[in-house]
Amino acid sequence: MREVRDLHYNSVIFFALILFSPGIRFGKRVWVLVIGLLLLFFTQVLTVLVQVKFFYALQLGDYGRIHYGPWERNTYAFLKQFFELIGRFAFPFAIWMLFTYKETIGYLTGTRSEEKPRKKRKK
Repeated sequence: MREVRDLHYNSVIFFALILFSPGIRFGKRVWVLVIGLLLLFFTQVLTVLVQVKFFYALQLGDYGRIHYGPWERNTYAFLKQFFELIGRFAFPFAIWMLFTYKETIGYLTGTRSEEKPRKKRKK
């Protein structure tokens, strides 16, 4: 059995990154949160699929040796380690930087991006 928290707690990291990122408008923050959580969900589903393939290829003894070649077994072993060790922590940061790179770099360097001035309504 697997702990469910091992799969989805990176959502908490992503949520905190979006919530506490300075210089992002509220509308963009909500948009990035929704799209980012969907991408993160995709990576979590991919993690489960890789773990299942790893189980079939390497944990079932002769079944894995008969149905999976050495290249496939090594590939699934690598992917499992990548998704469980590196990807778990890297995916929230990568998605966050993908959508907020301009604002984050602008905040860190002190050169905030110029926003378009809003037009005044004529009455």
